[in-house]
Amino acid sequence: MTRAPLGRSLLYGYLVVALARPCGAQSLRSRFNELFVFGDCGVPLCLSGSDPIHALHFIPSSDSNVITLGLLQGLRSSIVTSVSNIPASAGSGGAAVVFVQGLPVTTPISSGPVLGERAPTLGRHRLLLGVNVTGGRFDRLNGIPLKVVRLNFVHQDIGNPGLGDPQFENDVITVTPDFHFSLLATSLFATYGLTSVLDFGVIIPVIRASLHGRSIGVITCTNPCLHAFGTPAAPQLEDTARVDASATGLGDVTLRTKLALPSRGRWNFALLAEARLPTGREKDFMGDGHFDLRAQAITSATWGVFTGHANGGYFARGGSELNDAVLATVGFDVLALPWLTVAGDVASQWQIGQEVFSFGTSVSYLYPVARTISLANVPDRRDDRLDGSLGIKLSNNRGLTGLANLYFPLRGAGLQAPLIWTLGAQYDF
Repeated sequence: MTRAPLGRSLLYGYLVVALARPCGAQSLRSRFNELFVFGDCGVPLCLSGSDPIHALHFIPSSDSNVITLGLLQGLRSSIVTSVSNIPASAGSGGAAVVFVQGLPVTTPISSGPVLGERAPTLGRHRLLLGVNVTGGRFDRLNGIPLKVVRLNFVHQDIGNPGLGDPQFENDVITVTPDFHFSLLATSLFATYGLTSVLDFGVIIPVIRASLHGRSIGVITCTNPCLHAFGTPAAPQLEDTARVDASATGLGDVTLRTKLALPSRGRWNFALLAEARLPTGREKDFMGDGHFDLRAQAITSATWGVFTGHANGGYFARGGSELNDAVLATVGFDVLALPWLTVAGDVASQWQIGQEVFSFGTSVSYLYPVARTISLANVPDRRDDRLDGSLGIKLSNNRGLTGLANLYFPLRGAGLQAPLIWTLGAQYDF
């Protein structure tokens, strides 16, 4: 390859400046794009070692390479989904209010579940205050480690309709995104018994989000090879991009209310509504940037020291990047010792409608021979979540409770952490 003439080099420089983001205080979303910036071009998948005519043929934009754009958006959406699924502590204290012949009676039971919900409310004028710290390292995509994921970015279709004509449209950039996304969320929460059957609560999270790692880009090209990383003077077919960035801020605040319904024998029932406000900065992966609503029906029953519960409902997400979901959770809490509660849950989210983007997408080439390649080696599955939770609560007789919990995936879907931990404390009075 030879150095480009001056005129074309000036044109190339203009395009790079026009496409690049400002270099000021960059958001995590823009820093995420750095995982796909190779060489000194400053733009994802811009080939600074190519002749300017070919340097922009892989650029992800809505009017040039929809496939590449969709692949990057799919990865970003997986991060946002992970943030929206941060486990939140249930608003349960160490006693329940049940109704005997129409009168409220406070009944001491276990300290309640860690994540799932049981039906009894706190009781009139009772208050539960608490703080949880939750952390996880998200480094698996649809069940496989990110370090073994291969993403194939294809050339724009610029010639005759159908990829492969001209021949250099057969060139492919394969990227291995060996990075992890870490979350540390400190959540302050309060639940207050407005009446004997109606609770109101709020959860205020402060989130520390981090991106760290590298990606390796490799160009598979035809002969002659017209696409390259590096510089026109020193072109290369392989390059490495790195990112190390973090941000801290307020997450999406949740408002919640629970209404206890009439009980039947040992069985209790309730309705729970949660409104998630778009208070977190979407550009820093602190939230999804939309108003979300969760509504659930709850039932629970107690046999001695053992309480079982089942929750079912609907998660209505705002915006168009994330799907609504049907929710289902079953679990238990048991008073193992006067001061020790053991709790477990199996929680699920089942997506509604067609996935916005599927990593199982493939593209077809018509020339010089008909063939099909997959955009990723990621298992093709819906972002339906099935997770397990196991935790303990340690309580004294003065209303103070400490908790520890582990949350883990039972089904590989979306961007996941192999383990999410929670430590917390709450005071019930």
